[in-house]
This record gives sequence, structure tokens and C-alpha cells, in this order.
Amino acid sequence: LANATMPGGGIGLNMEFEFMKAVKVNEAVTTKTHVLESYEKNGKKIITLEGRTENEKGEMVYISRLSAIWPE
Repeated sequence: LANATMPGGGIGLNMEFEFMKAVKVNEAVTTKTHVLESYEKNGKKIITLEGRTENEKGEMVYISRLSAIWPE
């Protein structure tokens, strides 16, 4: 999903964050995102993405999860 964005017409359903560590000003962070689950419900494609963000030291900063109705 490098440089990817959700296509137009998507509808966000749920977003949650689990914070482990504070990020300092000017500290670089890296997020790797993968598809956690994908299924259809009532004819709509539902997708859940999970992002894991680490700081420069490789320490986990936070985990994010986003569920959305994915556009056609």
C-alpha cells in the first residue's frame, strides 16, 4: 500500500488507535499497513486495514485500525 489512498466514494465506518509511546517533535516515524480482513455484507465490500507505526529506534508507537466500505 505504499503511497496508496482510499479511492473516492469510500465510507469510513470505524477507526481506533492503541498508543504505546509518545512521539517527540521532529522524530521520524514509519507506518506499515496491511489488510486485516476483507468481506462482503449486504452487497458492500468491507475492508479493515491495520497500521503499525514505529519510531526511529524501531519501538512500536501505535497501532491503528480502520474499517470502511470500499468503493466499487
